[in-house]
Amino acid sequence: MTSNSDSANPRPRFAWASIAQGARNHGNVLIEYSVRRAFDLGVERIAFDSFQPMRPAVIEQINRECDLLVSPGCTTLQVGQNVGYDAFDQINVPKPCMGGCLWQAGHTSHAAMLARMATPAWLTRPLRRAGDVNLAVARKHTTPVGTRDPFTQRALTEGGIEAMFVGCPTLLADAPIEYWKPVRGRRLIVSLSRFSLPTQLALVERLRRRWAVSLLMHETYERKFAKLFRGVRVVEFESAEQYMNEYREADLVLTGRLHGALPAIRHGTPVTFYGDSADTRFSLLSHLGLPLHRLDATLEDRVADLAKQTPRNEILTRAYALRESFAAYARRFGIGVRMGM
Repeated sequence: MTSNSDSANPRPRFAWASIAQGARNHGNVLIEYSVRRAFDLGVERIAFDSFQPMRPAVIEQINRECDLLVSPGCTTLQVGQNVGYDAFDQINVPKPCMGGCLWQAGHTSHAAMLARMATPAWLTRPLRRAGDVNLAVARKHTTPVGTRDPFTQRALTEGGIEAMFVGCPTLLADAPIEYWKPVRGRRLIVSLSRFSLPTQLALVERLRRRWAVSLLMHETYERKFAKLFRGVRVVEFESAEQYMNEYREADLVLTGRLHGALPAIRHGTPVTFYGDSADTRFSLLSHLGLPLHRLDATLEDRVADLAKQTPRNEILTRAYALRESFAAYARRFGIGVRMGM
């Protein structure tokens, strides 16, 4: 399938609200890479770290020199997550959001997160959802606001904010994926979630006896645990393209990270996902039809089953529908599309 590019249209002069400059999570880099690859944006006039307050000089420059302020998505709609967004109401140009997300979780303090990380899965309680979501950041964007998952789409719509469900940029392959790849080898990619590390490490120890396991580091703290393994290939992050190639070339993927599952789907690589069904971020996976499994010893068997029977094609069909929605959203703001449609 050939690429369908809108590059004949003049590119808008844009500012870039980076979610990668101040991030510790490499998933943010995968998002930015995917937005730039899918859309014909060119080079930004100005980029700023959205994890830092926006300086008055940056605000003034954007209003003077730019046609757009592009937000590449992620949990940027969550109040307090990206403090640079607090000044979006001072920006006079359109501010599209390429797949923003709200995360409704009651236990998000540093101490609570560390406790969940160190607790075995069988002792970990499900996430407790917080009360009403705060839409203050979402209201500072230009409508429609591009949303990453059904939970966020519903929250914005019910709050009176026009929104458009587009999914996550990390689903946007260069051309649509129509079929899952057949499993022909033993290359298993594992990317760990932040929760219940003792259970995950024990699982990897069992899996390496049957599979050629590659452990992808999505955050720097994971290096400490990677040293515990023998016979596991540990992959340090060097670039977004490098990680996308890992997901493309794998036979199977086992992950507790959203940005482990979505790149796998992007490349048609069969994937098993584990996580807490109460986590609102995973409503995107539920929409796609990818099952959310419990983190326990039975995942070893689920990986073996996946090698024999690939996931449902419905997942790829729904990913394609989001792809079309993403392209339509970009065009509403005068952004050309480079991905094959």
